[in-house]
Formats: sequence, C-alpha cells, structure tokens
Amino acid sequence: MPSEKPSYSDAEGSQPTSPINALPAELHAEILSYLPWRSHLICMGVCTTWREILRDYKFQGKRYNTNTDPRVHHLFSTAGQPDRLGQFLKIIYQEGKVVSVKEAASKEIISEIKVAEGEQAIWGLELWKHPILDDPLFLPNADNATVGVGSSDKGNCEKLEEMALIALWVDTDADKMENMRFNRWEFKQNPEVKKMKVSEFITLVGNFVAEAGFFLGYKGKIPIELVNLELGQSRLHFGAGIRVKYHDGKKAIL
Repeated sequence: MPSEKPSYSDAEGSQPTSPINALPAELHAEILSYLPWRSHLICMGVCTTWREILRDYKFQGKRYNTNTDPRVHHLFSTAGQPDRLGQFLKIIYQEGKVVSVKEAASKEIISEIKVAEGEQAIWGLELWKHPILDDPLFLPNADNATVGVGSSDKGNCEKLEEMALIALWVDTDADKMENMRFNRWEFKQNPEVKKMKVSEFITLVGNFVAEAGFFLGYKGKIPIELVNLELGQSRLHFGAGIRVKYHDGKKAIL
C-alpha cells in the first residue's frame, strides 16, 4: 500500500549527506534557476540551502502570474494558464484556525485538458507549514523580479483594482448552490490587502467561511475549496465553497 506524501515539516531542517552539499551556493542557485515554480514546493523541503535560495526575491518572482497587475501568487490564479484549469486549494479549518492546506484538482475538468508537466506532483502535498506561504499574496516591485509563466508585457495584463471573495455551499445531491457571504476589497481603500502574506489570506478565507451563519454551533472540520472564479472587470474573484448533503433534514458537511 503506497504511503502518503510527506508533509513539508517531515523534511524541514534536514540536510542530506551528499556530495552536492559541497557545491558553492552560486552553483546551487544556477541549478535551481532552471526549475519551474511548482518545483519550488518540493525543493524547499530538500535542505536548508535550497530553501533559503528559493526564498530569495529573484526566485520568488517565478511564483507569480504575470498576466495580472499586480502579479498574484500562482497558488491563487489560473489566469492565462489553461493547463491549470480545475485546480484549487483545499483548506481544512477547525476550531478557529486553519489546520491544513493542500493543492487539489477537479477530476472532471482535468480529464479534458492537458495538465502541465510536474503539476500533479504537488497535488496532495501538505503546505500549511511550508515556507512558500510566507510569500506575499501580490508581488511587490515586480519590475525587478524574474519573469515567471505568462506575458511580461504590462500592456497585456489584467489591471486589478479590487479583490472579491464569495462563500457558498453546494448540495451535490440536489445540484443546489447558495451564497453565504460576499465581500470585496478595493485596493485603493484597503491597501493592507495588497501587503498580505499567502498564509494571512488563507486564514482570512477560513475565518470568512466559518463566520457565516451556516456554521453556527458547528465545531467539526470545515473543508473549503478555494477557486479563482474569474478574472475580469478589474477584479480578482475567489469562491470559497463547501460541499454538503442532507439526511433526514439535517445537513452534513462533506
């Protein structure tokens, strides 16, 4: 029986005994520079040297979508990347805090598209203790960053002026959906939103969903599927959904 994927914390602080550790930091950086952003999620857990190199701003820039202005972290945007459609973050929230974050994908959608090479390697990887969550939600000083996937021409970017978040529940048996909460943050009036870390945004999403009246008195785990619903009209729009079913008039969270 195959073992589960290790969490980042399983490898954190490890320093494998290997001749590669004798290489100068500049050569490590040269090797890592050829990797796509998704490989950073794996390589940050290999050793301390690689983790610190990949935290550097030069490498951090690869982890942002260049189809938006400001650039938003790849974990939260599929804009201009058809090979990432159907992917989402699965957040587990319990007793007032986030306890797990993993990237996942919709089987129905990915069966119809060509998934990017190496993409599936990060599905199911535990990210909540991962240093990549220390990245900013939006990349500051983007002009000085290494270009990642997408167009680097700002004229072709979607100029973002606000972010919106909708919390909803989906009854998969009855094919029914209902909105629970909605909010939007204009960047001009809420500049703190653009300065949030990835981990802070994930916590905001968890709190936003858990504070909906739907969960009044509920103390169990809340599995949240966070998806990038649309990109347009100067808005980055997220949906935070939960799946439910009803039995004898009582709701059960899947």
